[in-house]
Amino acid sequence: MVARNARAILKKENEMLDNLIERAKEFTNKTVGEEFVNDLNSWVDDLVGYREINQQLIDMDDKAFDAALRAEITLLEGMRNFITNQSEAAEYWRNKLAGDIDTSKALL
Repeated sequence: MVARNARAILKKENEMLDNLIERAKEFTNKTVGEEFVNDLNSWVDDLVGYREINQQLIDMDDKAFDAALRAEITLLEGMRNFITNQSEAAEYWRNKLAGDIDTSKALL
């Protein structure tokens, strides 16, 4: 079941993402030489990807939204569980994915 305010939350997040995308583009264009632009554009690509997924969810009916979000949660859980290394980077990604899972579950 989709949370009553799920779409409103995603719309607000998209507003934030729009701002971050513009800031990341500005930073990339002003700060680095041409040889580094593609490296930093990966930040823009990530933010755009989040925004596009949000918009797809917003545009779905409740049944499709629920199914898509549950599939995303399953994917995120699989990714988190796949990380078995004990490095600081591994811990960071496990925690990040756990946070994404919790946030996604709150939208149901």
